Amino acid sequence: MESRELVYRGARAKAFKDSEPYQQAFRAVEQNIIEGFLSTEAHQADLREQLHARYQALVAIDSQLQNVIDDGEIAKEDLEDE
Repeated sequence: MESRELVYRGARAKAFKDSEPYQQAFRAVEQNIIEGFLSTEAHQADLREQLHARYQALVAIDSQLQNVIDDGEIAKEDLEDE
């Protein structure tokens, strides 16, 4: 992918990740998972594993967005150095 495209994608990803709707949705889902995990009983190991998997998926989405942002910032620096 070209540097300019990486910069554009990074800027869009940052705007999305920093947006209030995304932040609210992320926090709501995260809080729901945590509350669900904390409310499980000792015999509900399967449910805790499912909640853990959901949390890992949530973090993976956020991490992928951050990777796109980081790639865009690196590409921007490279373009500025040219």
